[in-house]
Amino acid sequence: MFIDRTDAGKKLASLLTEYASEDCIVYGLPRGGIPVGFQISEAIKKPLEAILVKKIGVPGQEELALGAVAESDEPAFYFNNDLMLSLHLTEQDLQSSITKRLDEIRVLRERFRGKAKIQREPNATAILVDDGIATGATVKAAVMWLRSHSQKSIVVASPVCQKSVAGEIAQMVDTVVCVQSPSVLFAVGEYYSDFTQVSDEEVEYLLKAARINLSKKS
Repeated sequence: MFIDRTDAGKKLASLLTEYASEDCIVYGLPRGGIPVGFQISEAIKKPLEAILVKKIGVPGQEELALGAVAESDEPAFYFNNDLMLSLHLTEQDLQSSITKRLDEIRVLRERFRGKAKIQREPNATAILVDDGIATGATVKAAVMWLRSHSQKSIVVASPVCQKSVAGEIAQMVDTVVCVQSPSVLFAVGEYYSDFTQVSDEEVEYLLKAARINLSKKS
């Protein structure tokens, strides 16, 4: 059990100290992955960036995730093909939902980055962070986006990740690091005493704080 995302981030950071000596960028998934990623960024003294991802839901049942899309410029998509097949849906059936999610990402991009582009260093290790991984849809989309930009190596890091999903992700990346890997994970919040929703304002603050703190250390 973690106290909150700060506590979870510190515990996760203790498993990633080896990356302090490598060229790395920490990519947090807003919103919950940013406070966790901030602690890792501080511990290994590496840049913190937000990689913007949105789940794609079943039309009329948006809470049922069929996949996810990462970023809006040259977006990357992940779809749960087995679930789509069972529901007799195609990507074409999801175009309205996809368009909506891309629009939401563009709004967040403007808020979190302004006119700046997301930091990318193909020769650096990408450490992709979320506050918990249950189905893995958003993480998989983010991994596919990073891969599409020829990332040297990718580490997926999370305080808690369902064991079977961690195995699936491990086939897509170089390393998966989790503090806890339960066989069954119904809800990420069950592993936190305080799982208060992270606001956009907090994301903005932490991204700015990470840039300021890194500049002081360099």
